[in-house]
Amino acid sequence: MREQLSVALRDDVALIGYLSVDNLISGRPITERDAAPLVAFAAQAALAINRARLWTAHEAQGAQLARRVAELEWLREVSRQVNAARSLDAVLDAVYDGIRTGLGYDRVGIDLLDPEAGTFIEFLGTDAAGQKTRITEQRISPGLQSPIWMLPNVAALAAGAEFYYTADAYAVYPAEMRYLLDGTPQQLLQVGLRSDDRVTGIISVDNLVTGRPITAEDAGPLRALAHQVGTAIENARLHERERIEHARVEQTALTDHLTGLGNHRAFHEDFYREASRARRHGEPLALALIDVDEFKEVNDTQGHSQGDRVLTTLGRVLRGSRAEDRAFRIGGDEFALLLPATTEDEAVRVVENLRQEAQRLLGGATLSIGVTGMLTAETDLDNRREEADAALYEAKRRGRNMVVTFTELRESSILTAPAKVEALRRLLAEGRMDVVFQPIWDLARGALLGVEALSRPAEVYGLSGPREAFELAARIGRAHDLDTLCRQTVLSHAASLPPETLLFLNVAPATLEHTALTGAALTRDVEAVGLRPQYVVLEVTELAAGRSAAVVREALRLRGLGFRLAVDAAGGTPTSQELLSHMPADFVKINRALVARAISDISARATLAALLAHATRANTYVIAEGIETAEMLEFVRGSGRPAGAAQEAIGGVQGHLLGRPNATIPRTPPPALSTGALSSTDPGAPFSEPAGRPTN
Repeated sequence: MREQLSVALRDDVALIGYLSVDNLISGRPITERDAAPLVAFAAQAALAINRARLWTAHEAQGAQLARRVAELEWLREVSRQVNAARSLDAVLDAVYDGIRTGLGYDRVGIDLLDPEAGTFIEFLGTDAAGQKTRITEQRISPGLQSPIWMLPNVAALAAGAEFYYTADAYAVYPAEMRYLLDGTPQQLLQVGLRSDDRVTGIISVDNLVTGRPITAEDAGPLRALAHQVGTAIENARLHERERIEHARVEQTALTDHLTGLGNHRAFHEDFYREASRARRHGEPLALALIDVDEFKEVNDTQGHSQGDRVLTTLGRVLRGSRAEDRAFRIGGDEFALLLPATTEDEAVRVVENLRQEAQRLLGGATLSIGVTGMLTAETDLDNRREEADAALYEAKRRGRNMVVTFTELRESSILTAPAKVEALRRLLAEGRMDVVFQPIWDLARGALLGVEALSRPAEVYGLSGPREAFELAARIGRAHDLDTLCRQTVLSHAASLPPETLLFLNVAPATLEHTALTGAALTRDVEAVGLRPQYVVLEVTELAAGRSAAVVREALRLRGLGFRLAVDAAGGTPTSQELLSHMPADFVKINRALVARAISDISARATLAALLAHATRANTYVIAEGIETAEMLEFVRGSGRPAGAAQEAIGGVQGHLLGRPNATIPRTPPPALSTGALSSTDPGAPFSEPAGRPTN
């Protein structure tokens, strides 16, 4: 019989164990007296055991807390990198690197899925050498019949599982899909990436190399990261779509819709970019400006569809130039060609071939081309553009259908004196213009209708007058700049206008073709000096009829903003009726020479009658300009009026007889107008007055 003594191990509230002793080996007897010291020892032992248990639990909690803190710090850092990424590749790289280095898995895989097609569309993972690899293609075998939803992991995640874990992945995969595992991992942990409650991707980890155990508890950090990654991937895809759309819109903004070539803005940007590159590399750069000869006649005689075909065909010809060249459509029938690393002589050979090819394909239309070369040390690109413009102008002057270089002009007497060019450039830079006003009188009321503003360069520039300035500006391609300067200078004097007085402003056709004259800018300039658009009349010369349709289109757009339109110098050429038919005008100003001839010439009188009849039908106010004699005034005012013309046909007059251009605006009619006036008190005006303009 074996003797045994047992005592309870208790803490303050519960039994925690037993302490048992015996003398099985020695056989020494054990009695009840031996229990007392054992009971005392058991009490102390129970206390020690409790303290040890508490310490072990505290250490475990501390380790768990430290691990949790480390995981949170890791998650914060990876999330920061993911959220900072703007491209899909950058997002995937941040996730892969964060998991591989931060959590220490042997292999990491990130699959993006196309749920509708049932295919993998992108993969970033670890290859056999332990290196990061990216595959952007379908990874499902073409012969595989089962979709990705047959994979147990995808099926589980699609059903709503937060993660997928298996201790024997190879065993649970269908035989036909085992090649996707790229090995035989025993333990596989995966979490789903979601968008709109659909699985759009999977993060997979294993420890195939080290064999370090993976449990389901390891899914915590990956699950927390996956919630952010799914959103980041969608944001990156959205950002990429926006970037592509922005690039498309930007490209559209730089492309001429008819020809597919770069437009005026693209030309400006590329010209400066190519010039900078040429200077950096010490290379030449040539510029060719190209114009379709008599393009308006093509539109008029063969129709606008044929005109468009000419432009599109020319666009194809220019795109067929050398690979390094870049072509642009910079106006209605105006094109430009940049020729990098090309001298002026080399450029002539290139564009001459293009001219001949175009002549063969354009159905009779021809090209005039101006060429200039740029030395690498030169920086004034506006001068180079002006040189090419001047060469193009000379090609037109010589009879069209040819190539002219600026060097030819420099070496000939045709070129405008450099001093004159420099004077014009100083004028455009300094803006010193003299402004005068010529009154326009209403015949019926014998009162001031408006004033035509006239500006001329200050005498300090040595230019003979506005005609020379504009001819010179046209030769160097700065006509719209000079026109803008004249207009802004005139508006700066607008405060001196009497109330209810119309301000007539001349606008060059080149300005209407140019993007400088925008409705918003003109409205801002006019309102800044206290005027309203209704009180500003834009005079468009009948020469605009020979320009592109853009002139008429822009003029009508300005009319839609409240500005009034006038056809200037009507009757001077056969194009008057054409311009009037294309551009409904509020005013038409009859050319002085036509009025003078109509007094005694039957043919001129018939032309005038036709203009007046058209104006009457269109309810257009007619002004006879250039009235210099009493005979001319009487003719337009009464007894000399063409037979059949309405009494109100010519409503206003302007000319030296009635007031020379002057800085001071007259308030009372001249004696010539007062003598025999139809009615000095007649309040009825032959046109609709706009709402009153505030007085200063």
